[in-house]
Amino acid sequence: MTLADTTAEKGSSLKDDNAEHRQKPGNMFLPSMLFLAFTLIFACLRSRDIFGVDGAFRCLEVYWRQSIFFHDNNHMLYPVNVLAWSRLLRVLGFTADTRQGFYSLVEMLNCFAAAASLAIVFCLTKLATGSPRLALCVSAGLGFSKAFLLHATNSAEPMVAVFWSFLAVCLAALSFKTERKWPIIASGFLFVLAMATYRSTIFLAPAAIVIIWAGQARGHSQSFFHRAQVAVLCQFALGALVGCLSIYGWVFSRLGINRPNEMLRHFFAQEDTRVYLGAGTGKLLNLPLGLVRNILPVQSNFTGIRNLLAGPRLSTGLFLFLVAAVCAFFVIYAAQVFQKWNRMPPFAQTSFIAAGAGFLFSIIPLALWSPHYDKLWLQPLACLAVLLGISISVMVSEGKTVLSSVLPALLLCGVLSNVIWALSSQSTETSDLSETERLSHIVDTNDLLVGEWDRLTTLYGYGWAEAPVFSFPSEAVVHGPDSVKLLQERVTKTHKAGGKIYFLALLDLPRPVWDSFLGSRCGVPYSEMDFYRAHSTVRVAKFRNGPESVIELRRLDLPK
Repeated sequence: MTLADTTAEKGSSLKDDNAEHRQKPGNMFLPSMLFLAFTLIFACLRSRDIFGVDGAFRCLEVYWRQSIFFHDNNHMLYPVNVLAWSRLLRVLGFTADTRQGFYSLVEMLNCFAAAASLAIVFCLTKLATGSPRLALCVSAGLGFSKAFLLHATNSAEPMVAVFWSFLAVCLAALSFKTERKWPIIASGFLFVLAMATYRSTIFLAPAAIVIIWAGQARGHSQSFFHRAQVAVLCQFALGALVGCLSIYGWVFSRLGINRPNEMLRHFFAQEDTRVYLGAGTGKLLNLPLGLVRNILPVQSNFTGIRNLLAGPRLSTGLFLFLVAAVCAFFVIYAAQVFQKWNRMPPFAQTSFIAAGAGFLFSIIPLALWSPHYDKLWLQPLACLAVLLGISISVMVSEGKTVLSSVLPALLLCGVLSNVIWALSSQSTETSDLSETERLSHIVDTNDLLVGEWDRLTTLYGYGWAEAPVFSFPSEAVVHGPDSVKLLQERVTKTHKAGGKIYFLALLDLPRPVWDSFLGSRCGVPYSEMDFYRAHSTVRVAKFRNGPESVIELRRLDLPK
């Protein structure tokens, strides 16, 4: 990211205002061109598969509600971002009359946010290495990595939050070039905005803290803990406090939560921790597998280490060899940096520490939540890209070698192969929206639809929602065995009101599939649905669920 300790006095390391002003057009030309180029690339590669990434379908809720509302703490401001974006486009003359069209317009929001994020990474890498060419390669490598390309060409939640967090780090770096303190305060505020948009992005904040701390260490080299450093960290905390009070205060007030203790409770609430949150050896072993899967287009259907080892030996062996090679690649480069640490300029040292801190903290959600969740890899991959760029610049300074040229080029070529996958996703149009439209003509507004995490139930719940939808797995994640009681209450209420009860896909789940998650993780036995299976024998219709499966809609006939 950037550096500290270049001189004894902060002012002596800076160029005069006129010289800096003369350099601004040249400094902004390359990142501006990079932004425009990647915006065009991402826009052309926009996916037509609304299930290409988890959460892209959530934008459809904004399509039919057209008002301010909020999601839970994981991605609280996502609907607000989508609503603001759609209204801005409407002012500019871009409107969408269909759900598919609206989804495509929201994808453009992520295209812009992703391209802007890469421009920031370019600027930070160029500051850390002094090489525009290397910074361009780092930005391209990040931009075409599997996880980043996936979210830059879809409409899911995290990309805007990633942009805010990168901008916050950039403002922290800006504090090196000015005596003003507003960039530090703004950095703290932006991290809260990023957290409110997608919660896990707050884990990049330690990178900014390292930069701010190191920036104030100049001139106080004899003291690790100085009053000036405490002062700027207080300014960073002030910006974060203002962000919490203004952003979360506004949200909670609109939700009718006005008591301070209730606000605190909702601020820290995380409903699905009972099932997903936890540490263990298995998750740590999966981290390198998740890393490679989110860099390169490999093992797209990964379902666990056991299933991987039980698969074809050749493909399994090749994948594990690739994982070992990539991990060894990063370890060797880190070792090279530490070997040459004393010969590195202080600027590069601080940049390396900041990027390293960002990586170590941003992988915490992966280690505790899911090592394969592509959304959570966006920030760690950015930190790794910057770390790799700094490592290469250190080695190049002592002469070009295989480590500094050939191996990075091979990795970049592998990353660029993700474009082939993206082109396939862009050209393949699924039947999910049309099939959900057909479902909407069967289920009336006073009926109840009970489903699992199939595509149609999910789309209907977010994109149509004229009838109540009960996603049983979602309820089981939060309420465990009590979800059966909640279902019974909803069924009884709907029946008394004269509505019909439909089950989609849920009752047809094979017992091993049920037990693998709903039984073992959520605590809901397979037998709890026996009554509904016995009284839902009427098959109303069949639907395509994605490109390869068919699911049935059953109607519940309650005994009189």
